[in-house]
Amino acid sequence: MSSKVSGFQDKNGKVLKIMIEWWKEKFRRVVVTQNVESLLVSIVISAYNEEKYLPGLIEDLKNQTYPKENIEILFINAMSTDGTTAIIQQFIKEDTEFNSIRLYNNPKKNQASGFNLGVKHSV
Repeated sequence: MSSKVSGFQDKNGKVLKIMIEWWKEKFRRVVVTQNVESLLVSIVISAYNEEKYLPGLIEDLKNQTYPKENIEILFINAMSTDGTTAIIQQFIKEDTEFNSIRLYNNPKKNQASGFNLGVKHSV
C-alpha cells in the first residue's frame, strides 16, 4: 500500500480532513474585542449601465440598520452610457446620513478591476 499524497489527499482523504479541521479550529478562535457597531464598513458597488436597478439598491442601502455614520459607500462606474452616473451623483448630493459616498470611474470596464479600485480607495 502506498501512502503517497495526491493533490490535497491520500486515498482515504486524510490530508484534506486534517486541513479542514485546522481551518475550523483557526476560525473558532476568532474573538471580537470591539463593539461590532463601531466598525467602519466599506460597501463597494461596481456598476455598468445600472440605471434601472440603482434606485432600488439605493433604497436598500438607506434601509440598512447598521449605523450609517459607520458606512462608506464607493460606487465604481464602469463608464456607463445610461443614467447611472446621474443617479449616483444625485444620491451623493442629497445624502446626509452615510459617513461617505464616493464615485470613481473604472476605465477598464470590468468588474474585477472595479472591485480592486474600490478596495484601494476604501478606508
